[in-house]
Amino acid sequence: MKKEVKKVLETLPNSPGVYEFLAFGGVIYVGKSKDLKQRVRSYFQPSQSWKKALRMVPHIENIRITKTDTHLEAQILECEKIIKYQPVFNNRMKSDRPLTYLHFDDERYKLRTGKEYKPGAIGPLGSSRSVYYLLEELKKLYPLQGIKDFQYHILPEGMTKKETQRNYHIVKEIFTKINSLEEFMKSCQDNMEKAAGALKFEEAGFYRDFLQKWKGPYDYLRQREIFEHRDYIFFYPIEKGEKAIYIRNGFILEKRRIKNREGITSWISKMKEKELSKNDSKYIKYYKDIIYREFLELEKSQILEL
Repeated sequence: MKKEVKKVLETLPNSPGVYEFLAFGGVIYVGKSKDLKQRVRSYFQPSQSWKKALRMVPHIENIRITKTDTHLEAQILECEKIIKYQPVFNNRMKSDRPLTYLHFDDERYKLRTGKEYKPGAIGPLGSSRSVYYLLEELKKLYPLQGIKDFQYHILPEGMTKKETQRNYHIVKEIFTKINSLEEFMKSCQDNMEKAAGALKFEEAGFYRDFLQKWKGPYDYLRQREIFEHRDYIFFYPIEKGEKAIYIRNGFILEKRRIKNREGITSWISKMKEKELSKNDSKYIKYYKDIIYREFLELEKSQILEL
């Protein structure tokens, strides 16, 4: 172990922040943690079994640490540094939690599920089994002609390349836009009633069960739609008070340290008059995803809805 690395390991703080592993004249890995001391030291434990860490650690020449007040700020800073440095060991970063996300492959026109979160994915959507069965049942309506134009098939039908591309874009719209999903579900409800009226009980049963499987995606999109059209304040305990982060439309509007929540009324009034600055960054979706995931994970006592 390099003496520079050993020195950093001896002085790590028990606070949120970002760490950068340095080698070959640059940054080879960027990570974040709620507890820098615990997380960074874990890479150098003899019991370490993560294959990526075992390949990476022997090359580490130094470690750069940036402390933050909150885990949210650490996540955003990590994202910014990964975009800036493109570290080789940050490819396919794995989540520590068994959550199911839905990814969209715009090059191959395919939907994929995974435990790993990547920008642009939606979720978490529930168990991997429930998401898998939802996607399998959805195939019985392929090829989709539109949000409200589709037919039930006992077995999935083959599609041409053109139909595959069109079908993919329709499905992506259903999964990512709440209004489109509601129109699609309404059409499924109508088709179920028509099938029942025509005594097509197998088809009516399919739509009934199919609609129940959409609860996870619908709840996710509805909650996110509400979140991105309201103001919130996230509160994080820090030394001598709290860190308050004002969120509007899924973006950070302002941050400040406060001694207690009793004196923030004037600040809230000021924030309500403040306009959200325009952000044309092509990475804007990354940051909004981070903030929304933080919203889902915080305790209710840490969120003030305005």
